[in-house]
Parts: sequence; structure tokens; C-alpha cells
Amino acid sequence: MRRNRPKIAIRELNEELERKVAERTEELARTVEALKGEENERRAREEDIRRLAAIVEYSDDAIIAIGLDGIITDWNAGAERMLGYSRSEIIGRSIATVTHPDHRDEALENQARLKRGDSVVRRESVRVRKDGNPIHIALTVSPLKDKDGRMVGSSGILRISPSGN
Repeated sequence: MRRNRPKIAIRELNEELERKVAERTEELARTVEALKGEENERRAREEDIRRLAAIVEYSDDAIIAIGLDGIITDWNAGAERMLGYSRSEIIGRSIATVTHPDHRDEALENQARLKRGDSVVRRESVRVRKDGNPIHIALTVSPLKDKDGRMVGSSGILRISPSGN
């Protein structure tokens, strides 16, 4: 009988080990499935971001982002074509660079309205191309917010105004 005790103990240890391995294997399988789901969600979000970036980049409309300080932080190809400045030469400059002198206060007014709660500001305005020529535009300004919902700037969509030149 004494000889059987070690065999029984070993068998019980083996059974316990196999049970723990099976539990851990199931746990790992659930983790792998969860990670696959997260990866699929991440890929879908990345595809959405790529699609939105393409819409912005290839739009004929000028799409410009400015910080609360009035400094241009982003500029799409439509803005390059409409206003004549390349992205690299305009980012970091004041929005006043392309704003007609008669409309210099607009950017601050627009942001003040957005801060007060307007979801969008629409207006007709005038901008100045790099070559100095004025261009009449229809402007739509929306707030740019951080992940906590705080306004960190604004984005403007400029379209050549049908009523302007």
C-alpha cells in the first residue's frame, strides 16, 4: 500500500497540473480572441482615419486649422491651390498672413463665437493670395477639440464664393 501512495500522489499532481494547463490554455485562447477583436477595431479606425485624411487632402476646398493663438497648424492641398502658399511655408504663420486687412479681426471673432457655444460659424469673407490678389470666399469654421472636449483651435473650410470674384 505504501508503494501506491507515491504513485497516487504523482497521479493527483499530474491531474492537477493538467487541469491548470487546460484552464490556462482556455484563458490564453480567450485573450487571443480579445486581442484579435481589438486589432480588428484598430484596423477599422485606422482605415477610417486614412479615408478622412484622403477626403481632406484631395478636397478642392481649402481646409485650414489654426490654434487658439491664430497660428496655422495645418493646411491641405486645396489651400495650397487656392491661396498659393505651400504647406511648408505657411504652417507656423499667423492666419493674418492670408486675411484681407478689412477682415483681420474675423479669426478672433470666429473663435470667440465657438467658445461661447456656436457649433459652426459661417460667413462670406475675403482672403489674400500669396501673389497679393484678393479672393472672395465662403467660410465655415468649426471648433477643434482635444480628447477631453476642450477647444484647442478651429478649422476653416474655404470655398471660392459664387458671389465674389
